[in-house]
Parts: sequence; C-alpha cells; structure tokens
Amino acid sequence: MFPTLVSNAGFFVIKSMTGFGRSVGSFNGHFITLDLRSVNHRFFEISIRLPKDLNPLEGGLKQTLRKGFSRGKVDLIVSFNGGEGGQKKVLLDKNLAKQYHHQLLELKKIVKLPGAPDFNSLVTFKDLLVVKESPLAPSLFEKPVKNLLKNAMTLLGSMRKKEGQVLERYIRGVLKRLHRRIFRIEKRVPMVVEEHQNRLMKKIQQISGVVSLDQTRLHQEVAYFAERSDVEEEITRLKSHCEQFEIFLSQKKPIGRSLDFLVQEMNREVNTLGAKANDTSISEEVIEIKGELERLREQCQNIE
Repeated sequence: MFPTLVSNAGFFVIKSMTGFGRSVGSFNGHFITLDLRSVNHRFFEISIRLPKDLNPLEGGLKQTLRKGFSRGKVDLIVSFNGGEGGQKKVLLDKNLAKQYHHQLLELKKIVKLPGAPDFNSLVTFKDLLVVKESPLAPSLFEKPVKNLLKNAMTLLGSMRKKEGQVLERYIRGVLKRLHRRIFRIEKRVPMVVEEHQNRLMKKIQQISGVVSLDQTRLHQEVAYFAERSDVEEEITRLKSHCEQFEIFLSQKKPIGRSLDFLVQEMNREVNTLGAKANDTSISEEVIEIKGELERLREQCQNIE
C-alpha cells in the first residue's frame, strides 16, 4: 500500500523561480525606481543595471540578493529621475570664448571688414557652452537604494511563493496519479506470469496434440520468464522516489535541484520496467507514467 499524500494546507514551502517586484521612492530630490525580475535558471545568476555613478554599489546589492534567493536568473534595474538643482549643469568655457573673440578680431583686420565681433557672433560656436552632469555620490545613495531593494525583494518573494503554491498543488496531483498507476502495475505483475504459463501450455498442446506434458520443463520455462520479467525492484524504487518527493515538498529549503534529480531517477526505473515487463497492459501504464513524469519535470524546473 502507498502512504496517504498529506498536503501542507495553508503552509507552502516551495517557491517558483518566476516573479517580479517594483519599489519606488525619492531621496534628495531624486525619484528612484527599482525593477526586480527573476526567471527559471539552472544556477543562480544576477544581472544589475545602475546609473554609472552608482556602479560602486553593485557588489553590496549582489550580496543582499544572495541572502534572499538561491536559484534563478535575477535582473535588477535601478533608474533615477530629477534631482535637486537637476543632474545637469551648463558651463561656459571662458578661455575658449576669449580665443574665439581674439581670432575674430584678427579675421576682421585681415579681410578689412567694418564692425566688431558681437554676442551673436560668439554664440554660434556651440563648444563654448558645455553640458555637464552632476555626479551622484554612491555613499549618499547606498542606504536608500538598499532599502528599496529589500522592499522589491519582499514583493518578488511573495510572487514566487504564490506561484510555488500552484506548482505544489500540481505536483501533488501528479504524484497521486503516479501512485495509482504504479499500484495497478503491481497488481498486474503476478497475472503476467500466470497468463504466460497458460499460453505456453496451450501452444504445447496444439503442437504435440497430447495432454501429457513435461511439467519439469514447463516449470523451468515459466521460472525463466518470471525471473526475466521481474519488476519488483523497479516498483519498489518508484514507490520510494514518490515518498521522497513528499519529504522534499515538506522541507523549508530550496528543493528544485533535488526534485529534478528524482524525476531523472524515476524515468530510469520506468524505462527499465517497461523493457522487462513484457505485457501490453503494463506497457500502456508505463507510457502514461512517462507522460506524467515529463509534465512533472517541466514544473520542477521552475522550482527554486
């Protein structure tokens, strides 16, 4: 008999690797937006985009993210708008302006033109006015950016937990169906040997035309068939793997890699079982189990 599947009603411990969190705030006149997104990934990968002046904050932000997540591809985008006095200033290159004025006077002498260089003549030289961005001080923005990041992580984590609830319900449904199919195979196995013996006796009777048979030889053939098609070990391992799935689903730690490994092991056992069973009914169950395991694999690949 299989153990009863017990759901963690109201308490889900697994998390999806997919989610999104946005956090906004203002500091020192700057409007700050943090977009935090994660998708499934075999390992843990972090990508951060910051305003160039705040690049020194990247290492600390990565450490904060590593404390909250352990798997998936995580993208963080930090953007700034506005600021006290604006982030850009217009500067006049005074030395260059004097040189332009001096050269214009020289040009006037050379071509012997009347008049003198005026303001309108000078402003046509665009390189006299330089637009310069005011740098952001990383140390000044470290604390507010980290606070916004923690808020975005909370929102992302909440979404990943909700998605994890959906994944857990689906996985438990698949496990129930697997239990039923494995149980049907287990009940079918003894019948396979008996049916093979009956078919063998019928064929021998048709060929020999007599009822008397070499019972010793017949028993040897049946025993050989039973040994060759024995799938008890594979069934036991499949049941054990299903139970291990239940154990992992109740653990308070990332289990995605463990579940993925379990599905691979279950596929190996099912393939061996299908090759050894030598029975149409069991083969049909094996095909259905393979389909369930493929669906299980797809969902487990999105679990942290």
